[in-house]
Amino acid sequence: EEVRKFSYQLAVSLMAWECTALLLGEYGPEDFLSNPLFSVTDGMIALDHREEAGEQQRFIHVLKMRGTAHSSDRHSFIVSKKGIESFAPRVTIKRKPKEEPEHVRPARLRTGISKLDDLLGEGIPHGSSLLVGGVAGTGKTVLLLEFIYRGARAGEKGIVFSFEETEERLRNAAQGLGWDLEREIDRGMVQIVFIPQPEIRVESDLLMMHERIQAMGARRVAVDSLSVFLHKINDPQLAREKTFQLASIVQNVRAVGFFAADIPYGVNRISRLGVEETVVDGVILLSSTEEGLERQRYIEVYKLRNTAHLRGRHPLQIERGGIHVFPRYAVDPLTDAPPPALGRQGRLRSGIPGLDRLLGGGFLPRSVTLVSGSAGIGKSTLAAQFVLEGATRRAPGLFVTLEEGPEQVLAAADALGLPLRKAVKEKRVDLLYLSPQHVRGAQFLSILSERIEQRGFRRLALDSAAHIAALDPTSGGIRDLLYSLAARFQRLGATSLLTLESRHLHSTDHVTDHGFSLIADNLLLLRYAEKHGRLTSRITVVKTRGSAHDGSAHPFSIGAGGLTLSAPEETP
Repeated sequence: EEVRKFSYQLAVSLMAWECTALLLGEYGPEDFLSNPLFSVTDGMIALDHREEAGEQQRFIHVLKMRGTAHSSDRHSFIVSKKGIESFAPRVTIKRKPKEEPEHVRPARLRTGISKLDDLLGEGIPHGSSLLVGGVAGTGKTVLLLEFIYRGARAGEKGIVFSFEETEERLRNAAQGLGWDLEREIDRGMVQIVFIPQPEIRVESDLLMMHERIQAMGARRVAVDSLSVFLHKINDPQLAREKTFQLASIVQNVRAVGFFAADIPYGVNRISRLGVEETVVDGVILLSSTEEGLERQRYIEVYKLRNTAHLRGRHPLQIERGGIHVFPRYAVDPLTDAPPPALGRQGRLRSGIPGLDRLLGGGFLPRSVTLVSGSAGIGKSTLAAQFVLEGATRRAPGLFVTLEEGPEQVLAAADALGLPLRKAVKEKRVDLLYLSPQHVRGAQFLSILSERIEQRGFRRLALDSAAHIAALDPTSGGIRDLLYSLAARFQRLGATSLLTLESRHLHSTDHVTDHGFSLIADNLLLLRYAEKHGRLTSRITVVKTRGSAHDGSAHPFSIGAGGLTLSAPEETP
């Protein structure tokens, strides 16, 4: 009772003196309700310390503040040369409502990374945060660093918060990839903030990130990695809250954030605790699998809120220049529409004397031709003549070989007097060798598509499509890839010819060994026939889609000038 009277008199006197007083004492939670001193005060602030996020921390808690709205949460603080510094991200970092009306399409960002934007559809809405998940060695740091670098080159400021790699190591990594990151840092387009793992203080670092992003005016934010930043937090709900606060910082300044997340080996989740992905707007997964004697990296857009994107895993390579994504053929956006109709205005000459007459005048523009034949019968020669014929008519051609090296192809053409070497030198024909052992199906489609689009090739020869089996070992995968190739060639306006090796020397019962004939507009069959104890060569036009043709077997020979047809022999 005496304490209560003393407290009341003290409070009255302080008000009369118009004095704001701070009364200090050592009390515990049990005193807050029982001690009469607390009933007469206008405010109560409690200080304590306890272990949280794996470390001892001091906390400040405003229990009461009469007539004032205040935070009722506990907030960490430190004692520094500045005095007490309190960190209250729950108060400071609040997600702002969207400024755009619902009917207005949000502005979107293009990453600038090779072919990644093809996977991301229209682009990433400004204000979004994406989790980039993967086990060690899948390329998370490189992806984040290139995201920042490509943005700087496009005039968008970016900041990297690194908790693993020092600034020097990141600069060296960029230099090794052929990027001039030093220039972007020097001109103020990129900042790198390194915080060693032992010095991480989640609450204070969140506020530091908030201030640094706003002060710089950053449009791109990279955190490498979120898993290390939150490594002392084992409570999933607390990790979710801190991830939400980080995402709110990004959203409030209408930037785009990439947060790396380390996925533990052998777990079936896409983040360390399995809750971080529920907060962010998108998830990009990086993975690697052992294929033969090599490991192949893959990328997948697992989630991207309010954005149509390409599904599935897509091959990825990291080489000088950065990340190269090869969109998987099974989700080619162009294959959603039916293939365009074949051109009917004029026909294209094949380049093989006597063959155009059998085809009803030549090949239709944008048509796909399969040439099936035994080994050594002349398929490659026919393909070379097809490309050269276009080159003489101002239709640039691409000759793709999966079997012989470029010099071997040119030497064979030289031996027959075909001017392929001259056409290559004059850039009327491109000769491209791709190794089936080192190129995957999606890469193959992407490489050819880029070449056709960049150079405007009107004719394409692929020798030999049988080696596509090495690009995708599944039977269905081979057919899907070949169909996608043919459809892409047609849409890009190229007339294509694909050679196929057949195991059958004489039989015409089997056209191809993989069921490829269904994709062809034209099908040419090259087979050996025995006559008077000698093997002779025959060519048969099995089909030409939508056109009359001569289906009889015609002998042909290969000599100076290439492959030439003869008149059909009369049957006795």
